[in-house]
Amino acid sequence: MSKRLQSHFGEKSIGASFQWDAVFADGALYKSGRTGQGLYVSPETDTVIVWFSSAYKAELWIHSYARNIVKQLYR
Repeated sequence: MSKRLQSHFGEKSIGASFQWDAVFADGALYKSGRTGQGLYVSPETDTVIVWFSSAYKAELWIHSYARNIVKQLYR
């Protein structure tokens, strides 16, 4: 996981696996897409959060929101 991505999540992932950009200790997975799209999967809570974007420079970093939504609703 890049330092820039770590700073947006506010925590360090345990690594990356296959095509996933981040794998967290609780089993959650994150994958970024081109131009700001993203996919966050929490198997523990049976939750998937997907967002779309067409921002060329992808300057809107909402990755941490997905993880925090799951944390606030299910933990």
